[in-house]
Amino acid sequence: MRRSDRGQAARANAIIDSSYDLPRMLTATRNFWETETKHKLKSKDLNNQNILDTFAEAIDNLCNNRENCTAVAFETPNKNKLIISTNYVEHDAINNFMREVQNMPGGAQINDHHYVIDNSLAKHAEMKVLDWFSENRRNPGYIGISKPACLRCAMALILKNTDFCSTSGRIWNAGWKMPVCIGGTQMDSHKVSTDSLLKQFIGDESSFFKTSQEEYFKIHEVYDKFNGVNKYRYLTRLEGLEN
Repeated sequence: MRRSDRGQAARANAIIDSSYDLPRMLTATRNFWETETKHKLKSKDLNNQNILDTFAEAIDNLCNNRENCTAVAFETPNKNKLIISTNYVEHDAINNFMREVQNMPGGAQINDHHYVIDNSLAKHAEMKVLDWFSENRRNPGYIGISKPACLRCAMALILKNTDFCSTSGRIWNAGWKMPVCIGGTQMDSHKVSTDSLLKQFIGDESSFFKTSQEEYFKIHEVYDKFNGVNKYRYLTRLEGLEN
C-alpha cells in the first residue's frame, strides 16, 4: 500500500472514533434512506392498501401487545397460504385470525399459514418474513405490514425488490436487527464484505458528509477504507441509531 493510500485509510478509520465526524456520516446514511424510500413510494397511492396490509392489521387488532407489528405475505402466487410473523409471539391472535380469514374480503381461498419463528433480538416482523423468503430462495413480491415500515426496514425491502405500502419516515428507537438477507450473518461473524448489499444499504455514490476539517467525503469512499472491525462497528451503530 502506498504511503498516500495508508494515510487515507488511517484518516477514514479515525472517523469511526470521532464524536463529530461519525454522527455526520450516520446522518448522511439516514438521509439516504429517506431519499430512497420517498423515491420508491412516490408513485404509490398510500390510501390504496393491499389486501395483505388489511390482513396484517386484522391480526394486530387481535393482539394483546399494542406495540406489536405484524407482517404477512402470500407464500405462492395461488394465494392460499400466508407467511406471517410478528414482533412479539402472538399465536392466539394468529389462530383466531385464521379461523375468520375465509369470511374476510380476499380471504376465501386461504386455508393454511406458516408462522415464522425468529428469536433475533430487535428483529422487526417484516424482516423476519423477508429472511424466510430469502432462505427459501424466493421473493415475496409484497409484504403487508400492520404499521408503516421504519426507514431501516423500508431500505432493506427496497434492496430486496419487495413492495410495501408506506413508511413512517422515522427510525424505531427500540432497536433494529439487520436481516440475514442483507448481510446480517456477515456482521455476526465480523466479516463484512464491501461488495454485499450492506454497502448498498449505507448509501450510494452521491451520498457524502462534511467532516470537522471541512472536508467532504463520500460514504462509500470512507466505508471501503474501513477495516473489517470498523465496518462492523459502523453497521452496528446504524442498527442502534435513533431519531
